[in-house]
Amino acid sequence: MKEILKKDLLAKLNESSLEMDEMSKYNPGREEKNPWDETPEERAERQRFERRSVVKSYRFEKPPIGTKPEDMPPVDVFIYNPSKEPTGRKTAVVPAGLIPITEEEFATKNPKFYEWAKKEMEGGLHLVKVKKVQHDPLQAGKAKPSPQALRLRQQTGLDFGEKEETSIPERERILRYTFNPLVREYLINDSINNKLIESGFPPLKMPDQMFKGQKAAIDRHSDISNQIIDFGGHNYDFYLNIADFAQANEDRLYGDAPSVDILTTHMPRQYNMGANWDALRPTENMDPNYKNDPLTALLKLPKRGYRPEDRDIAVGSSISIKGKLEQSDNGLAYEWTVDFSTQLGKKLRDEIRISGNNRQEDKRFTCSETSQTFPTEWRKDEEGREVYKVIIERPEVKRAIIDCLKKVSNDILNMDVTEELESRSVVDRSDITKRMNENKIAQLVIDAIKNMNK
Repeated sequence: MKEILKKDLLAKLNESSLEMDEMSKYNPGREEKNPWDETPEERAERQRFERRSVVKSYRFEKPPIGTKPEDMPPVDVFIYNPSKEPTGRKTAVVPAGLIPITEEEFATKNPKFYEWAKKEMEGGLHLVKVKKVQHDPLQAGKAKPSPQALRLRQQTGLDFGEKEETSIPERERILRYTFNPLVREYLINDSINNKLIESGFPPLKMPDQMFKGQKAAIDRHSDISNQIIDFGGHNYDFYLNIADFAQANEDRLYGDAPSVDILTTHMPRQYNMGANWDALRPTENMDPNYKNDPLTALLKLPKRGYRPEDRDIAVGSSISIKGKLEQSDNGLAYEWTVDFSTQLGKKLRDEIRISGNNRQEDKRFTCSETSQTFPTEWRKDEEGREVYKVIIERPEVKRAIIDCLKKVSNDILNMDVTEELESRSVVDRSDITKRMNENKIAQLVIDAIKNMNK
């Protein structure tokens, strides 16, 4: 192999980089100039690569490279091109703020842009009296724009054509726009979860907009429709042993954060249809070879949902919300049942010893409520207009589920934290005694060996 000196290698690399810089005047992905700052050659080169769109936004002063999206300043000008063609008719819209500004004042402040816009914008330059924003004020991509966007469209003379409203599946419309917001507002929220954590129970979970949060801790196989709603969710706290369970509750009793390691997680496989799965079964039922080889071969994930540690001292919180459409002589009604429960793991039930007050029983708060009757043509309001796309939007149905959620929430908030924690912090700590005896014996052996060596 031919050797090359370090200085020769650096010289060749530098020469290559210079050659690459000369290959093209436009590199997609680099910080681009505003159109009014480009030369004709740069503009022609940019148009070869840029993505065509109806609206583009620009700022008169470029923010520093690396600025986070949430720290970006408002957009100074939106340029609309309904045809998306490079030679199409363009219109510039400048959100001038709530304080009126004349075109002469704007031209004095931004002369280069003003001169370019007067030359390039066939649709003209429009200074609109709206607050400076990050998003498109004319809402060019929406089938049903807001009243303000419609007013601005009329003011600027822009027409983006009729757009068909995207049909949203029934299940998604129920969950996203009605059911999930109601459950978050009245039951699965910070105040309820803080109460559960203070009482030694794991918090409840709801799907959110974050990746991996959409399907976490909920039953993805449940029925969600206008006729029936069957929603379930759960969460678990896993402890290494009985002593850690008691210590964590004792720490909470005195207002401290638990000083032991607690694994809080959900078990999605519990809801798998046809699966023989119990998240709270003891690890003794596990394959003996599992601990020697606990991960899958390819992705290195825990096999069968188990973890290598013996975290079978478990406490769970579960929520079940069920709704069913009922037919009666007077019309339709919707029956709701909201159920919150806690579960102790099998090994915890077998081994925990609580003094005198029978605190091994699980907690359960339930509420059932039937809505007022409503017409069989439930999509129509009292004036005969079709305004309800899903049945849960009807005020009678919504009012019934809100009453149930409030009832269960109040039951949780009224739990006696001291009573819960005191009973669970007094347990048989035979495992602690056993460890202490083992440590004492080990120390005695070490002392004996030392005496023998003297």
